[in-house]
Amino acid sequence: MKRVLKFLLAHKYTLYVLSVVFTVWVVVYLNTLSIPIIQQWDEARNAINTQEMLQNGHWLVRYFEGQPETWELKPPFLIWTQCLSTGVLGMTEFGIRFPSALAALGIAIITMLFLVQEGIKPITAAICATLTITFPAALHPHGFLFGDHDALLCFFQALMLVSQYRFFKTGKSFWVWIAALAFLLGWLTKSIAVCFVLPGIFMMGIIDAEYRKRLFSVKQIAAYSAALTIITAYYLARNHYQPGYTDLVNQEEWLGRFAQHPDANNDIFYYLKGFYKERLHGFVFPALLAFCWSLYRWKKQSFSAMGCMIILFTLPIISMSQSKNFWYDLPLLFPIALCMARLLNDLFHYSDQKLPKSSLIIGALLILIITKNAVRMVGSHDHSKNLNKKEITIQYLKTNRFSTTEKYGVYCNAFNTDIRFYLNNLNRKGYNFSIAEPGNHPDDFSTIIMAKEDEASWKSQRNISGTESKLIVLGR
Repeated sequence: MKRVLKFLLAHKYTLYVLSVVFTVWVVVYLNTLSIPIIQQWDEARNAINTQEMLQNGHWLVRYFEGQPETWELKPPFLIWTQCLSTGVLGMTEFGIRFPSALAALGIAIITMLFLVQEGIKPITAAICATLTITFPAALHPHGFLFGDHDALLCFFQALMLVSQYRFFKTGKSFWVWIAALAFLLGWLTKSIAVCFVLPGIFMMGIIDAEYRKRLFSVKQIAAYSAALTIITAYYLARNHYQPGYTDLVNQEEWLGRFAQHPDANNDIFYYLKGFYKERLHGFVFPALLAFCWSLYRWKKQSFSAMGCMIILFTLPIISMSQSKNFWYDLPLLFPIALCMARLLNDLFHYSDQKLPKSSLIIGALLILIITKNAVRMVGSHDHSKNLNKKEITIQYLKTNRFSTTEKYGVYCNAFNTDIRFYLNNLNRKGYNFSIAEPGNHPDDFSTIIMAKEDEASWKSQRNISGTESKLIVLGR
């Protein structure tokens, strides 16, 4: 206890500002995880993979509608965390999204502690840690708030970069093994995407003689070889239980996605334009200034040099890729925050010379402004006052009682993976729900549920004789 108290007293200021970061995370993230509905694309697919993994007990292979997954080909680490989360918190939006929110907190803590250890003012570290999880890109759909792969991926990338940097600086085996573990778990989360940041850290190791020795050391090679061995074993095992899996991965997840793609996007300024228009809305010019300032204050054995290297080598990789999605820029948020830490720290040092402790006041105001904007942004995800047809249908499914003796069909003229998630929840309770199609026989369902917007579409596609199922049309 004496040692603990001594540590707490020695680091009390750091702990104070760390508690501020935690408070921001609670305000921005925990209050918004329950926002309906599950997003219809990746989040819904992941959620159904989670439901089916818990049901069938196949922990190596992801399943969708009772069959091995052939669309979402990524390894299952995210699904494992969602299985654990929903097992404790329930099969809800909150349970599906909590692992992503926890990963976001991890990113902020890593940023905070890393910068403090690098001699950065705790208030500066707190601002930059807050930024990593409140940049507009992090709070947009398919960001850190939702049940997608990207929050976990970015957490493991940040851990890998920090640990690799520490290994370069100290040469201690502990750090390179932590880096290799983060690389392994990042790969098991989102496959080859974990490698986007590796060229930057590799170049940082190349340009310094001391780092170069450690980059090609036996410790480094052994740690990453162990990680690659486990990754290879996973793919072989999954291909055994899902024959043809490695061929699908090669076509869709690895070289096929990045070297050649049927829907190729050749706009090399795609991500830069995204940053300017919305992904870094309000932070574009500070981020650009911070990057330029970090280059001006260049020191090759510094955290800001690592941030510059990651940006300089990751941005071209994703920009020249044939496949482009707006969320591919999320790994750049951590290195951008490192560059901003260099700029803010120098500004605060200067201001404190003119007016002592002014950095505390300015820093507190910045965190309040950043948090206020983040809360406003996440509030835009709540459509409770203006529900679309899917949200109307899902709200009805979540709030009404049903009979266990009837067969229910839910019709929605759209992509319905999100609705399937809620129907699976109802079926686990003993009901009989499924997606209704216009070609179904009248005897397939006793009751059809749909939103008013889809009623005309349903009736125009039906060509039946005899008794029609009972229709419940919502929103009339």
